[in-house]
Amino acid sequence: LERQLTLATDAESLITLNLRLGEIQLAKLEQAGMAVQTYSRVLEIDAGNETATAALETLLDNEEEQLGVAKILEPAYRSNNQWPRLIQAYEIMVAHSENPEEKLGLLGEIARLQEITGDEQKAFEALGRGLRVDPAHEETQARLDNLARQMGAYAELVALYEEVIPDIVNDELVIAILFKVAQIQEQVLQDPEKAAASYERVMDIDPTNFDSVDYLIDLHRRNNNYEALVAAVVRKSEMVDNVDDRKSLVLYAADVREKIMEDPEGAIDLYQQVLAIDDTDATALDALQALYIQTENWDALKDVYRRKAELA
Repeated sequence: LERQLTLATDAESLITLNLRLGEIQLAKLEQAGMAVQTYSRVLEIDAGNETATAALETLLDNEEEQLGVAKILEPAYRSNNQWPRLIQAYEIMVAHSENPEEKLGLLGEIARLQEITGDEQKAFEALGRGLRVDPAHEETQARLDNLARQMGAYAELVALYEEVIPDIVNDELVIAILFKVAQIQEQVLQDPEKAAASYERVMDIDPTNFDSVDYLIDLHRRNNNYEALVAAVVRKSEMVDNVDDRKSLVLYAADVREKIMEDPEGAIDLYQQVLAIDDTDATALDALQALYIQTENWDALKDVYRRKAELA
């Protein structure tokens, strides 16, 4: 056969002889690698040759040969719109790839093909695998977010983002993902407790993150979670540099303690913090005067009267 191949010149003869040689190499001589090369020559002459294609497909489960076979068959699968087989070929390439960028591109293409075939769940799973390869990849994130909207798979999206966070060393990226997670938890999943926990995780990473503390204040205010609201407002007061801003925040926290939570002792503590910032603040002194009368703390009330007299 090899002698005949060297003498053959027309395409039909070359195809016939290579098919016979490939069959012998594969079935009789158990030379899978040689058979791949032989069948590949057939496809170079006749890209749609079914016999060569079928023979090569039997090797897609052969760990040693499957990558080469997948690369040979990929162009034919793509040109013939054979999406399930093309997905199989790409999956083999993903399994063998050690290049994160290449793997990410292949998984993105698998997701696109799964969407074409109408399987959004498998498309989502492929993109999820891509996110694990590179959590910072903006296109992958955008496609995942879009699919989650289409599928209503917000809980799955949050779980996926939560899964990749521990492997990320870039704090800015972690914070960006946590903000996205928190907003989904709050606005879509209607889970203010988990949203608050996500914002708190941002604060753990960046204790001076004003966006996070503002979200926490707004979240707790809207959900009447006054204990957490006071804590968030006081935390923000410790972050700001401007004395008037700091005082205003603590006064607000004290007012919530006093009038909404009906916690005079807690309110007293906060009004005293205001005086530690500005011992001339009339609002804090007036509030403490009323609270000391309410709680019958006469010694403390006497100190307030004395301070007011000094300021008069």
